Amino acid sequence: MKLKPILCFCGGALLAIAGAVLALIFLGAHGGLPQRWQGAYHDLGQVQQALLQFKMQHAVFPDGLDALETDYFPNGVPTNPYTKEAYVYITNGRSFSLIFYGKSDAPGGEDPPERNIVYTEAGCQTPYN
Repeated sequence: MKLKPILCFCGGALLAIAGAVLALIFLGAHGGLPQRWQGAYHDLGQVQQALLQFKMQHAVFPDGLDALETDYFPNGVPTNPYTKEAYVYITNGRSFSLIFYGKSDAPGGEDPPERNIVYTEAGCQTPYN
């Protein structure tokens, strides 16, 4: 008879652990940020690094992102995870803006997945959280 309280406690502890694991899975590793938005954030960082390396080799930024395919992205430059279209890339050869307009693919949006992500040659201009 003394085993029942111990089993009840163990069962409660197991339920608490299972609940915590499910919460982590549901919310994701970054406090609930949508996975595709997180993916875009990561992809843009990789594209930004490739653009910086391209400029080191060629003295200017490329006219288009497709110029990065051969040396940096042999499987294709990452694209918008919602639309599968190319990210917005604006350059004058000396500087650039690389933009993801969020899930709706429209300027604006305060919170992920609608929050825009902007990278320049100076780095990310959008807070992650």
